[in-house]
Amino acid sequence: AALGKSGLPVNPDHHLPVGFALILLGLSLLYYKHYHLDAKQNRLKSDKRAIQSANIDPSQIRHFFRNLVDDHSYRSSHQSHFHASCNHFLVSENSLQDPQTRVLYEKYAKSSNDLEVFVAKNFWIFPKERPSDGDYRYCLAPHMNMDREMLVYDREKVAEYTALSSELHTLVNQTSEAFEKFIANIASHGHLNRATA
Repeated sequence: AALGKSGLPVNPDHHLPVGFALILLGLSLLYYKHYHLDAKQNRLKSDKRAIQSANIDPSQIRHFFRNLVDDHSYRSSHQSHFHASCNHFLVSENSLQDPQTRVLYEKYAKSSNDLEVFVAKNFWIFPKERPSDGDYRYCLAPHMNMDREMLVYDREKVAEYTALSSELHTLVNQTSEAFEKFIANIASHGHLNRATA
């Protein structure tokens, strides 16, 4: 009837096939909405809850990366925030649902784990005194650094320190790049305050 009113009359013999085709079209649209659009929205809502519960502060993580590269040191508070941002989504109730977000997070988690393993093996508390605020400072191999604990120049130690710092820079660059892609993705979905992203 609608086609007839619009100037496209349908032969009465074809009413049944046209009606059947329209029912199929309606069911297809309903299927697409329910299993694709609604499911995608539910995945994004789940991700938003998980991400906002993580309280990620990108500026703290960027500060952590900068200190590692510029000064070969970090504060324990910044490392704690970095560690939480890497591991929060490994817990099942916080697992990310959107496929693209999950892939970007997995790349970030892998590179951040490599960085944390390196840091755990090669950084020590410096200076040794307990800080008044409890926020310890850790430095890359201070016993190999003339500006820290190496009192007598040792060419082999300096060469080893240079190799360690080069590896550190590579790991930080990889992790920082993965982090920025992950942050850009969750910010584009509105899961993160754009002012902090």
